[in-house]
This record gives sequence, C-alpha cells and structure tokens, in this order.
Amino acid sequence: MIAGVTDASTLRLRSTLSAYQAMGKIPDPVSWQELERGVSRASKDVPESPLYHQQLGYLYAIRGVAAAKFPEISIPYLEKATFSYRHAIFARPMSGSVWANLALGSYYINPNNHEIGSFFDIAMELGRGDPQTQVVLISLYRNKWADLTPVRKNELVHAFQHAKDPQMRRINQSLFGAS
Repeated sequence: MIAGVTDASTLRLRSTLSAYQAMGKIPDPVSWQELERGVSRASKDVPESPLYHQQLGYLYAIRGVAAAKFPEISIPYLEKATFSYRHAIFARPMSGSVWANLALGSYYINPNNHEIGSFFDIAMELGRGDPQTQVVLISLYRNKWADLTPVRKNELVHAFQHAKDPQMRRINQSLFGAS
C-alpha cells in the first residue's frame, strides 16, 4: 500500500527527473533540491525499491561531477551517490547500469579504487546489450583505454560492435571507426 502511494505521489518528480536525464541537463539548484527531497523521502518510505535509490544516486552523482574542481564539495556528493547505488544494487542486484554507475562514481572518488574493476566486470556481464550500461562503462574508461586489460577492451568493443541501439552505434562509430 505504501509503495503504491509513494509511486503515485512521486510520479511528477520522477517524470521531471527523467526529462532532465533524457536532455542531458543538470537541474538548477532549486529544482535539484526539490527532486532530492522528494526522491529521498520516497527512498525512506519504500526502502526496498531500487528505483528511488538509483535516482537518488544519479542526483548526487551529477551534483558531485558538476563540482569536480572542488573536491571538498564533490567527494561528499559522490560518496552519497555510491551509497545510494549500493542500496539500489542490494534491492536489484541484476541491474548492469547500476553496477556501471557504482563503478563510475567510485572512479570519480578514487581512480585507484581496487573495486572498480570488479564493478566493471559485473556491469559488463549483466548489461552486455544495454546502452545505459555500455555508455557509462565507456565513459569510465574513455580516458584510461590504455589501462584496460585486453579482456575488458574486447568486451567493450564486442558490445559496441553488436549494438542495435542508435546511440550505441554512433558511439561505436566515433570510438572504433565501425559502422
């Protein structure tokens, strides 16, 4: 019953957040605060729902990345993001995109974090054909391609070469020169 009420009461917030995500825009500070407050409340009302934790992770991550030049501001937001992503994984462990976001958030906090490779591998296994997973993983390693193991490089190349999603095909062409 509480889950249904929470779902209905957050419909506008979730729709607004989805629109920001689709446009690739960061909400202004007032809108961000409203979204964070609503999604945070929902994650407490229905803690078993991975959706709210994932959305909260996203909100914290975009705030943290936007403040990347100021680690004293950025790191606390990124830590909240990874905490939220871990909660989402606890509720939905088979989501490749959440594992990928956890890997990326962990990378922004500490590029040398030994868990990143494991998060990458799990995300790749679960989200092999999922554009949301693949785009995050390539974002994670686009500047560190030389550091990837041959196995991980092959996994990414294979995923992009077999992409059916138009966005993935465009990324594939720009990164790997394939059509």
